[in-house]
Amino acid sequence: MRVSSFLGGGCYALLHRTGVAKMLRVKKAYVYELVATGRLKAIRLSERRLRITEEALKDYLEVEYTKQEKGRIRAN
Repeated sequence: MRVSSFLGGGCYALLHRTGVAKMLRVKKAYVYELVATGRLKAIRLSERRLRITEEALKDYLEVEYTKQEKGRIRAN
């Protein structure tokens, strides 16, 4: 689903938590945990509904990858 951003007029794909869970190969509960802890940004549509932008997922993955790389450098 593509929607216009309210900020900047860009266009972002909104992903459902189930789709994000499948992409990351984790359970939906883990996606909720990532959102609740602030590690993954989400747009809350209601108390029970949320969507994640492709950009937020990309940012999360980049941060996690960077953490792993720094850990590998320190381990060597």
